[in-house]
Amino acid sequence: MVQEKSIVENTQLFMEAIENYRSLSNELITRLAEKLEFPVEEVSEDWRRKLERAQTKGSLDDNWEYWFHGMECQFRNTVTGQVVDVRLKDYRDEHSLPDPYFFAKYIRTTGKETELANLLKGEIQNRI
Repeated sequence: MVQEKSIVENTQLFMEAIENYRSLSNELITRLAEKLEFPVEEVSEDWRRKLERAQTKGSLDDNWEYWFHGMECQFRNTVTGQVVDVRLKDYRDEHSLPDPYFFAKYIRTTGKETELANLLKGEIQNRI
């Protein structure tokens, strides 16, 4: 569990990371919808069921691969190792907070989130 004190003292850092996570999630889901020729506005929890021809996993492009699991989709950058796991039901909801486990994995694997990862290293490292 992340200590409340760490969050309060570093609110701006957390807010920027959340915005970065949301932005990249949206970009990757949009690109995947385009690749699968599916209207992005119809992406939802049951997206995979609607995409009869979609594979459970595949390559988005030379750098990103995707993997549907449950009501989520995980993207992994094959070059950097960055992981962006997205809950399909709320990836576009600007008021929702990222799943804590997914967000911690994103922070740990994202180069530009190094400062936050270092700050939380002791608190999240053993939980991922």
